[in-house]
Amino acid sequence: MGGTKPEVRLRGIPGSPGIAIGPAFLFERTRPHIPHRHLALEELDSEVARFREALERSERELRKIIDIARQKVDPEAAAIFEAQLLMLRDAHVYEHIEQRIRAERLNAEAIVHEEFEAFLERMRAPEDPYWDERAADVRDVQERLLRNLQKGRLLSDVEDSSIVVADELTPADLVLFSRRNIRGVALDFGGPTSHTVIIARSLRVPAVLGLHSITDQASPGDLLIVDGYTGRVILRPTQPTLRLYRRRQRLIEQRLRAQREELAQLPAQTRCGRRIWLRANLEFREELPFVAEQGADGIGLYRSEPLFLARGKFISEEEQYAYYREIVQAVRPHVATLRLFDVGGDKVLLSTYREPNPFLGWRGVRILLDRPEELLRPQLRAILRSSAHGSVRLLIPMVASLEELERFYAHYERALAELRAEGHAIAERVPVGVMIEVPSAAVLIDQIAERVNFVSIGTNDLIQYLLAVDRGNDLVANLYQEFHPAVLRTLKHIIDGAHQKGVPVALCGEMASNPLATVLLVGLGLDELSVNPVMLPEIKRTIRAIDYEEARSLAAELLQLPHTAQIEARLRAWREASCPEPDPFVFEDY
Repeated sequence: MGGTKPEVRLRGIPGSPGIAIGPAFLFERTRPHIPHRHLALEELDSEVARFREALERSERELRKIIDIARQKVDPEAAAIFEAQLLMLRDAHVYEHIEQRIRAERLNAEAIVHEEFEAFLERMRAPEDPYWDERAADVRDVQERLLRNLQKGRLLSDVEDSSIVVADELTPADLVLFSRRNIRGVALDFGGPTSHTVIIARSLRVPAVLGLHSITDQASPGDLLIVDGYTGRVILRPTQPTLRLYRRRQRLIEQRLRAQREELAQLPAQTRCGRRIWLRANLEFREELPFVAEQGADGIGLYRSEPLFLARGKFISEEEQYAYYREIVQAVRPHVATLRLFDVGGDKVLLSTYREPNPFLGWRGVRILLDRPEELLRPQLRAILRSSAHGSVRLLIPMVASLEELERFYAHYERALAELRAEGHAIAERVPVGVMIEVPSAAVLIDQIAERVNFVSIGTNDLIQYLLAVDRGNDLVANLYQEFHPAVLRTLKHIIDGAHQKGVPVALCGEMASNPLATVLLVGLGLDELSVNPVMLPEIKRTIRAIDYEEARSLAAELLQLPHTAQIEARLRAWREASCPEPDPFVFEDY
């Protein structure tokens, strides 16, 4: 397999879970040529007509993409392209372009290019209200318009059942490619919260990002393995590797199906009867039926950011209320934990000021408190109103100090008072929790716990802040270690500190979805895990194989080990002894 070329193993960022095996289709975006041509007076009318024709053709393309997205993805994903359609028909865009064509007697491509580049530059200005991440959407609209001016063809004819390899993809590319039943996606660039990744997850297409050299190393038709669970991509796998992954793919499918049938109605409790609340992480309400099938005890983390990531603008209190109400009613009688907008970092920035280090910049609750009227209060009111329809918890992201918590409560109390005065029905009690994902919050856990009803540990950020490792940086990716001794001791400190104040502790980061970590997390005393819905049956199976006292002893032993490798080896030994079936989810490097 792979002819004379050797097997190549690459490590990227997991984007969408699943394993795909298939031939590579190399997709290369053709960048439009930008001619500059001065027009004669008699050419002006025909040039404006040519621009209008390109505009209409671009609109037709976007409407087609919206229809496909509604059929194959969900309405929220379709909103990404509705926002692009509005951008295309923005009077400031097309009217100004027409005026400039006539006034400056320049061809349409030159004017379109200048206008969109100027628009992108304005977005970079600190005072501009647009968001940084929208630049990708703006460029998509720009290229679509330029391509249609030159009557270029929209390249969506990927080969059936292939794995798309590209430097990057737009959400529109992925929606169109889905008609060809693509098996997976391997990209050199892209972030885990990009629109493209959101679409891939909704389509259940395995995806790995941030590979940096896959387009250089892959040739058309090369066999490729995309492991969206671990972020591994294997190019031209040898026969042993291929057999290994096909077996793993088969085992995962069998395991997920069997576990769903066997475990969905059973509680997540240890052999000795200790109950662990096992909830699901949720991004789209369209995932709710699948979450219910998996046997979740409700929603442990609803990421509300996709609501505006998809639309490119904040949505009204009424729209949010309708959306949250639907989630709460669907989850009833279980709880729905709704996290306030967590933006910034690798997500959308409200300011296009380019922060030198956005992960240490304006994000999470800092943005909410700085923009209360625009962001925090409409969302607070919508969430509180949804509490009339079922059990709701409210979760605050990226809290780093008690002052932030106190400022939040001032807005919370005001929203409560207003809603009651207006006659809205609200639950008598809406528990408030804090994400513990900043080292300062971990240190202050005893004081924070006195002011909240629950805490939820966000290990993705906590680990990278604690170890000073950017998890998206290839140069240091191997140093991002969820079983690092410092991580274990910090988790223990948080759990003990919160429990001393009588506050339950959840964990909702990727670590919760790793079956290798389950016995450790239970042994450290966690009350709740919130996991990727796909992994929920496997985590429940592991919990039901645990004896709590044995897990506590194991956790105490692991807390004394000085090296990550020792901790991982001990956890693997426990898992092999306690869960003897072949384990397709815990896959060692080879």
